[in-house]
Amino acid sequence: MRPPDRVAGPGPARAGRFAGLGIQARLSLLFATCAVLAGAALLLVQRNQIRQLDLLVSERRVEAREVFEQIVSLQARGARVHAADYSRWDEMIAFADRPDPAWERTYLTESLPTFDLDMAYVLDRNGRLASNARVDGALDMGATPIPLEALRKVLAKRPAQHFFVHTPNGLLEAWANSIVPSADIEHITRPQGYYVVGRLWTPERIVALAQLTRGRLTLLPPGPLDGARDTAANENAISVTMSLPGLDGAPVARLHQDLPFAIASRVRELMWATLGGLLAAVLLALLIAAAALSRWVSRPLRAISGALTQNDPRTLGATLHRQDELGHLAGLVQRSFAQTRELELARDAAESAVQAKSQFLANISHELRTPLHGILSFARFGVRDAGTAPAAEIQDNFEQIQECGNSLLTLLNDLLDLSKFEAGRMRLSLEPVDLTETLDELADQYRSLLSERRLSVEQDIEPDLPAVMGDRTRLLQVVRNLVSNSAKFTPEGGMIRLRAQRVDDRVRVAVEDTGVGIPADELEKIFDKFVQASHTTSRTGGTGLGLAICQEIARIHGGRIWAENRAEGGARVQFEIPIAGPAQGMSATTDEHSDEHSPDSAGRAA
Repeated sequence: MRPPDRVAGPGPARAGRFAGLGIQARLSLLFATCAVLAGAALLLVQRNQIRQLDLLVSERRVEAREVFEQIVSLQARGARVHAADYSRWDEMIAFADRPDPAWERTYLTESLPTFDLDMAYVLDRNGRLASNARVDGALDMGATPIPLEALRKVLAKRPAQHFFVHTPNGLLEAWANSIVPSADIEHITRPQGYYVVGRLWTPERIVALAQLTRGRLTLLPPGPLDGARDTAANENAISVTMSLPGLDGAPVARLHQDLPFAIASRVRELMWATLGGLLAAVLLALLIAAAALSRWVSRPLRAISGALTQNDPRTLGATLHRQDELGHLAGLVQRSFAQTRELELARDAAESAVQAKSQFLANISHELRTPLHGILSFARFGVRDAGTAPAAEIQDNFEQIQECGNSLLTLLNDLLDLSKFEAGRMRLSLEPVDLTETLDELADQYRSLLSERRLSVEQDIEPDLPAVMGDRTRLLQVVRNLVSNSAKFTPEGGMIRLRAQRVDDRVRVAVEDTGVGIPADELEKIFDKFVQASHTTSRTGGTGLGLAICQEIARIHGGRIWAENRAEGGARVQFEIPIAGPAQGMSATTDEHSDEHSPDSAGRAA
């Protein structure tokens, strides 16, 4: 018997399932499958990148919170140190029992601006208000805004407290300490009084703090710390909220910061744009021939690679104008070249600064060593010949020692003056100054001093020149320095002229000479600290401090100083100051009187 025919299996049927499809359809199906797979893979990559971005934003928020808290803490550091200064507790106890207005002015009122404080309260052991000191312009809040019993209660637990309290004038940040003898650092004895200092969180202070943190700050009433929530990557700001505790530790306010972080949303948008571009690139790669790929991908990449290899952004060419990822990449490459150039310029500037500092150190070492060597040499001569030398020779040794000491003192005075200017501690002694009389006196002095070098000193002073409100000693210091500089660079037989004239509401003083002049590219640099003109030699000397000090003196007088070259040869340095004196508050920010460095410092040249 013949076996039955085998029934056809599914294999041949499956093999012929796509037999009816044309090549174009098969390629289209293959392209679609590849596109779906590529799109799924790109979506997974995109999702992972978004997670990484969210993690980056979260870390940035934590970092912003830490930096924000550190800045706020550093802002209060000086006040905290001042409030806990044990070195003056004994004087504070004596002051609480018997208030002394002079002590209060010196150690309370005048010291408050140094630590950015507005007010200070001193209470004796019975809670009686001994002092209510405040800076000029601060609101008088009367008695301390903290209840005495509450203050005693918290200070009994811990002798130093930092807290915030609401007042009719605004939010007050306060530091309170129990006053005990200076030797009792552990606060074992009973408090002999209480010391409370504070500063109001004015809008100006909040704006200044916002500038430091580079964000936007807002004072809010107490509530939940909504700034602690996770910041989404598509937001344009990172929010941070600090709780401001009251005397009992409960929050009395919140300090809210919005820190710009627009890059997160831009990065997210860029990610989606990149994803779309890549999907389009995949489809184009499947549909467009290799020639198109070479035109659209290989050629721009070669241009970018050539720019990086040759270190020449000009080879980027038309790639910079492309509106796709490669054009963006070319733009980044071009910006990297610009940033490299900026770094090179910054490096050159740093090297110039280091060179200027090295030159200054070399000059200052020489300037210090020369008078010191003279002092030691003539002192040694005096010791050696004390018993045998005639009186005239001994006197000459002393005069040489005095001259060297004065030179050394002048240099040290310049350094001290400059440090006071930079610290904002230089205070003017304002009085009406007759510049006509002052310049006449100065010209007479220099005529005799410069006669040996056959240098003439001339004057051109406008008649009826009004007196100016200024510090006569400092203005003399400026003119002496300018005349001394002119004398250094003016050859024998030359001329130095002093000019003075009124210009609107100011008086302008000029010192001009017939010397070598100043290089055009150094007319502004010569007023920088530690900088001297390039034609300065060891013979002319100097440390590069004199003109910097002159600039500071002109500035605190509300004026300015500048240099220029005369058309007929030589240099002209001019300064002008207001006739009415510096504007109100120009020198009021200083916190200590600038006493002179030596009895004869008023007459020295800068």
